[in-house]
Amino acid sequence: MDDTQELLDDLYIVCQPIMLCSNTNVIDGYEILLRSKEQQRFPEKTFMWFIVVYQQGYYHGKAQVLS
Repeated sequence: MDDTQELLDDLYIVCQPIMLCSNTNVIDGYEILLRSKEQQRFPEKTFMWFIVVYQQGYYHGKAQVLS
């Protein structure tokens, strides 16, 4: 397994309801949150790494992984 696949395997999404502020419990929609299994929070470094790799246009399945 390459480094990129290991990064992807750590990620998952959560659909969190957006509630209207009113007397009723009305769900207005959902926000989609990207989370890391390992970090138990938003994976900021991993997310930025994917953005940099995409912007540089050299994604070929292997690249230097941020630590």
